[in-house]
Amino acid sequence: MRAPLLALGIALALPACDSLDTFEVPVEGTAQIPGSPLGSVPIDNLPLEIPGLNNFSFEKSFKDNGISADDVESVKLTSLVFGVTEPEGGTIDFLQKIEVFAEADGVEKRKIAEKSSIPDGATSVSLDVMDVEFKPYAVAKNLAITTIVSGRPPTHDTAVRARAVFEVNAAVF
Repeated sequence: MRAPLLALGIALALPACDSLDTFEVPVEGTAQIPGSPLGSVPIDNLPLEIPGLNNFSFEKSFKDNGISADDVESVKLTSLVFGVTEPEGGTIDFLQKIEVFAEADGVEKRKIAEKSSIPDGATSVSLDVMDVEFKPYAVAKNLAITTIVSGRPPTHDTAVRARAVFEVNAAVF
């Protein structure tokens, strides 16, 4: 009789409305890659500036979903797709390797996604996402997502859009 009463007492002491709320945070940006008609000079570990992806904050998404950084339980990158938007019919196979890293004040720089084999004729490619807990980056100041590419320059100026989707789990009381 004592054990059931103890369990009931513990259950009543816990918050009654404690649950997890899950929502997605999509982030995208477009980079311009200058073309080279010869395409002969290799690109090796070139940082690629992607406005919108390089520096963004989760703060607005948290606020829009009625939570604060303190409520966040987990953040995971669920997908990251790179695709050519210009020229029409352009392909992304001029790249051989794409690596994406996250860093923030007080948090170690970590690889969060990569693709080391891009199929011939591909207009877009889904990167392989690493199993990295993104919460420390999402709640930190000065989050930066950097992209490093290798391959050859495209023959024409090319616009490449990157679209990341993060899944946020937050405690709701």
